[in-house]
Amino acid sequence: MNYASFGISVIALLPALVLCIYIYIKDRVEKEPIGLLAALFGIGAIAFAPALLSERLALNTFDRIFAESMTYSPEGFTSFASVTAKISHQALCSFVGIALIEEAIKWICLFVFTHKSKHFNSLFDGLIYSAFISLGFAAVENVRYSWINGWDTLLLRSVTTVPSHLFFGIFMGVCYTVWHAYHTAAIKEKELIDAGKLSETKFKKSKLWLTASLCLPILVHGIYSFIGSGIFGWLNKVFYIFIIILYIVCFIGINKLSKDDGSNEKTAYKWLLRKHTELDASALHETATEGE
Repeated sequence: MNYASFGISVIALLPALVLCIYIYIKDRVEKEPIGLLAALFGIGAIAFAPALLSERLALNTFDRIFAESMTYSPEGFTSFASVTAKISHQALCSFVGIALIEEAIKWICLFVFTHKSKHFNSLFDGLIYSAFISLGFAAVENVRYSWINGWDTLLLRSVTTVPSHLFFGIFMGVCYTVWHAYHTAAIKEKELIDAGKLSETKFKKSKLWLTASLCLPILVHGIYSFIGSGIFGWLNKVFYIFIIILYIVCFIGINKLSKDDGSNEKTAYKWLLRKHTELDASALHETATEGE
C-alpha cells in the first residue's frame, strides 16, 4: 500500500528538524551561518539517492553470493542452510551493504564541503556539520519509509532510526573536529619549525582521527543494523538497550562538547604548548602576527 501524502511527509520530516534545532541551540560560542547549515542538510538529503542505489546493488550482490544457502517460502520468508551462512549474510548486509555505504557517502559530503570552510573555526563546528548532513539524510529516508509502510513505521522510526543517524553523525563529527584542531596544530608546528623556533615534529598522527571519523560511525551503524535486523528474536531486546545507550552517550557528548567549545586555534596552541614544553607562548603569537 502507498501511504504517500503531504501530511505524512511533513510529520516524517519533523524529528530531523527538531534535532537540527536542538543541535543549533547547543552551538553556543559562535553560531554557524543558517545558509551553510541549510546547504549541509540539503546535501545530506540529496546523498540519500546514491546511497539507496548503491545499497540495492550491494544487497543484491550479497544475495547472489549466498544464493545456494538461501531458500524462499511462498509467504516471502528467507531461510538459510546454516546459522553460519545466516550470520555471515546479515553481517555483510549490515556492515558493508548499509553502514559502509551510508556513512562513507555522508563522510565524503562532510569532508568535501567543510574541511576548508572559513567558518570551521570552533570545536563544535565539526559536530554540527556532521549532524546536519546526517539529519538531512535521515529526513528523506524517513519520508520514503513512511510512504511505504505508513504511520506505525513513522512513529517507531522517529524515536529509533532518525535519532540514530544523528548519533552516527556525532561519532563522525567529534572525531572530525578533533582531526581539524590537530591538523591546525600540525600546520602551526610546521610554521614554527620553518621559523627556527622548533626543531622536532611531534604532530604526526592527525590522519588517525580523520580515519576514525569514518570508521567509528561505520562500526556503530553496522552494529545497529545487525542487531536491529531481527535475525534472531532475542536480539530485539539488545537492539533497544543499544539505542538507549546511544541516547545517553551521545547526548552527554553533545552537552560536553557544547560546554567545552572553543576556538580551534586556541586549542591547537594549547596542544602545541603541551607537546613542546620548551616552547614559549609568545613564540606562537609572534608567528601568528608574522602570518597576517
